[in-house]
Amino acid sequence: MAGTLVGSVKSALFDAFTGLFPAPTLVSYGDPGEYQPNEIIAVMGSVVPVSRPTASTNRSREEGAETTVIVSVYVPGGQEAQQTATERAYAMVGQMSDYFRAAFNARLGGAAYDSWISEYDDVPSVAVDPATGNATGRVCEITVKILSKSRP
Repeated sequence: MAGTLVGSVKSALFDAFTGLFPAPTLVSYGDPGEYQPNEIIAVMGSVVPVSRPTASTNRSREEGAETTVIVSVYVPGGQEAQQTATERAYAMVGQMSDYFRAAFNARLGGAAYDSWISEYDDVPSVAVDPATGNATGRVCEITVKILSKSRP
């Protein structure tokens, strides 16, 4: 049933990442809002492709969920801080990737038949204090796509 997989998957990802990245990292279900610690994992939106039904009498289909997860790392300082922010953000993506290598984890506690990181890309940026307009540090934000499939 469409919509069933994605809700369970997002909840399971939130729970998994909360365990994988303890405080002070913020793991949020959706936009983190105004609270902006140095490290954020945000389980954001999903795209749900559904395969064409089979010709059999039960007209089964496979449902997928491509969930976007944002990994954001802020490091105070000048230009030299960008490398530190980027390396830390990629280390966090590496932790996620390692998590999905275990078959039990890839099933997200039964929410999916299989899950894996299908792609990711980074955007480095300068953090600016809105009150003064001065640069305060560097940010690396990585958009991670996690593909989950229902049982075929």
